Amino acid sequence: MISNIWRKGLTIATFCSVLLATPAASAYVRVFAVFRSGQHARVQTTKDGNPLPGAIVEVYRGYGSHGEFPDSRPVAVLTSGQSGWVTLPTLSDGKYLILAKFKPNLKDWLYLDVSSEFASARSLTLSVAPQPPTLAERLAAAEGSTDVPTVSRLQGTVRDPAGYLIPRATVDVLIEGTQGKQHAATVHTDASGSFSFNLPEGEYVLKISAEGFDQYFELIRVSRSGSTAELQIKLEIAPSST
Repeated sequence: MISNIWRKGLTIATFCSVLLATPAASAYVRVFAVFRSGQHARVQTTKDGNPLPGAIVEVYRGYGSHGEFPDSRPVAVLTSGQSGWVTLPTLSDGKYLILAKFKPNLKDWLYLDVSSEFASARSLTLSVAPQPPTLAERLAAAEGSTDVPTVSRLQGTVRDPAGYLIPRATVDVLIEGTQGKQHAATVHTDASGSFSFNLPEGEYVLKISAEGFDQYFELIRVSRSGSTAELQIKLEIAPSST
């Protein structure tokens, strides 16, 4: 995906992703190279091997973790020209994540180590392609739902697409509006694929994971006047990843 670049100082990072189209409890592997450069590195954005004008290139301080982008504002936002190129501004020495985006969901990124020890700038290529949404995007989509089940008690059963029960699935209840950082409770489904929580009234994001399955996100409202019915959750098979 990244070509025509100096590969000295290559490092590899492997992340266990919690993203869509990723097996929930199995390793989704993407190899990241950290590229070294002096000031004013040049980045070309491409799509299907062709220069891509109008792509947004964001520069973040730091690398982020677990497949997520750094929890900060970009230090620079650029737009690629007709030939797809942008030139990065003067940056202080350090580690940066360079993210290229093009609507609706085309992305690519790389890690850049900027150092005054390197006299020359590097030329890098970012080839945007459809990417699975990040955890933050999955949570935002769930929290933006207008079809919110209201229950008096959070309980349900987890099954696979064929209707078979899934024991030992991880059921995580996240407090709505906390970007997944505050957990109300976590359990595993029992031998019959069931789970149950006693929770205060409020809104929560239900996140369910099981090995080999795509993660499930749903906004749930708990109210004493809500339904007593159990939730029937179906997990989809996760596409294989390479």
